[in-house]
Amino acid sequence: MLLVTLLCLAACYGGGPKPTDAELLARFRAHRPEIATLMKMMEEDRVIRRIDYDWTDPSNPLSAGISADRISQYRRILFDIDCPRGFYYDSNTGSVTIIAWAVGLAGSGASKSFMYKPVNPVPLVDELDSYQVPAGQDYVLAYRHIEGDWYLEYDAD
Repeated sequence: MLLVTLLCLAACYGGGPKPTDAELLARFRAHRPEIATLMKMMEEDRVIRRIDYDWTDPSNPLSAGISADRISQYRRILFDIDCPRGFYYDSNTGSVTIIAWAVGLAGSGASKSFMYKPVNPVPLVDELDSYQVPAGQDYVLAYRHIEGDWYLEYDAD
């Protein structure tokens, strides 16, 4: 029973097998309206830097003028688009990282994300599924263009 519970938690909170580029591109296209709503909300609520399934930055959104209902609305949309690990938003640059999949701990893990206006999307590759760590480098960071200012990002260390 404990194993089943742990597997369910991993699946709900971004664990499980790494999704392919094709799966993420299909998810992005299927949820374009919800993603557009998230982007509009972030622009309106410029003080929100991070929302995850169980925490936010700032840690007390109400003190920054963001209601609990608004945070719940963000989380509902994130769960609807199968991204419960949330997003990072930089109000200075307008760049956004929506975490589509993540495993591991800080300092040792991997993630695939939808990126809007990444600061420096290099290297830009045709596909991320088989992208390898460059020789002499102990981490992977690569991007695949989706459309406009949108990219997939793969990050692993």
